[in-house]
Amino acid sequence: MKRFLFPVVLLSFVASALAQTPQQAVLPSGALLNRAPDYSKWTVVINGSAGSPDMGSKEKHAPTNSLSTLTKAGGIILEQNVDTQGQKEEIWHCKGIRVEKDPKTAAPLISPDRGTGDIYSVDFSQSDFAGLSWVSPKTFAGIEKYEGRDCIVFRDKVSPLTAEYRRQEMSGIAIAQSLGQDMSEILVPAIAYIDLQTRLPVLVTFGNQKRVYQYSTIPHDPLTLPPDLAEALKGYGEKLQRLSAPSVRAY
Repeated sequence: MKRFLFPVVLLSFVASALAQTPQQAVLPSGALLNRAPDYSKWTVVINGSAGSPDMGSKEKHAPTNSLSTLTKAGGIILEQNVDTQGQKEEIWHCKGIRVEKDPKTAAPLISPDRGTGDIYSVDFSQSDFAGLSWVSPKTFAGIEKYEGRDCIVFRDKVSPLTAEYRRQEMSGIAIAQSLGQDMSEILVPAIAYIDLQTRLPVLVTFGNQKRVYQYSTIPHDPLTLPPDLAEALKGYGEKLQRLSAPSVRAY
């Protein structure tokens, strides 16, 4: 009987070791990041700066929004921002168009609604959340709990600069390389916690900046633009139609 003792002890040791070894998390199936539902409301509470300590003066140019509330209903998104100085900003996003009022004159300002590719702006044609284009199977880091909820966690390094300063950085890197100097882009750690059930973000950090997402009561009525903005948007659409209409050939 003794000759069977060693294999039994070995199997017991292996089983114990396997039980103590953490299992590698498997990326859940389905979408990694969903868009907010067609009728929804959420607030993004922003604390700290995304800039790294060695950014110097560039860190001062990062956006200072501390609170953003977004309401999505009837194909329109209303974005209401309040920065650290208490300054308020209200932006309407409607079918690829951005509509707001000039803070000085209150005149309607209308422009194509496009993100700028940094961690601060949102391309609402693609997503409802800023700075999460890096979320992918390659950056998947596991499943963790956040405030009692199972979350899919992603980790990467991203640029903390605005689009304008990133362009300046790229220009500086090109010049340095042409002179034979070694210069690399500024990157900071990025972590995203995506709710496993809803696939919506609940916590995202960029460097020293923390963004907490809070979802509230779903609105039941569609949003409507204020009359002056609606009229300006109508005129803008008519202008685009005239510009895109085929020219009349002269005979």
